[in-house]
Amino acid sequence: FTVEKASTFLSLMKAVHDLTFSPNPSETAAQTLFQDILQRHSWHNPPASVGVFSNADARQIRDFADKTLFRHFQMYVFAYTEQKEISIRCAEDPLVHRTLPLHMKHEVDPREVPQLRDMFDDLAVGAHDVKTPEMESIIRGPTEIDEIFDSAIEAHLSL
Repeated sequence: FTVEKASTFLSLMKAVHDLTFSPNPSETAAQTLFQDILQRHSWHNPPASVGVFSNADARQIRDFADKTLFRHFQMYVFAYTEQKEISIRCAEDPLVHRTLPLHMKHEVDPREVPQLRDMFDDLAVGAHDVKTPEMESIIRGPTEIDEIFDSAIEAHLSL
């Protein structure tokens, strides 16, 4: 090769090799670029192309590129692709946040809260100590529902 041919050949190989640094390198895109540049430098048609290589030279260059550069293209892509390390840290993020412990000093009588005052207006002073029939039934013991439930369970288990 003459100096002009060697320089053109090295520039051609560098252009194709630089494609391995692109974000998504493709071997078919590299071969297309290689064929395009080689064809432009094999035909003498100024100013579009300059015939540096003969047809025999172009065939030799194509064979050399197939046996070397394109055979190992994926290796070059892997070697020049920046490897990124990911560090994963797991942290518990509960859906329901943990409740803070309650203290007696934070307890408030609901009758003293202004927003709740209308709920207690109809009750007389000391009325909270008087037992109403509804309260008696609750305090008294099991209700009718409890008795029905218990009898249904017993009937079911006795089968």
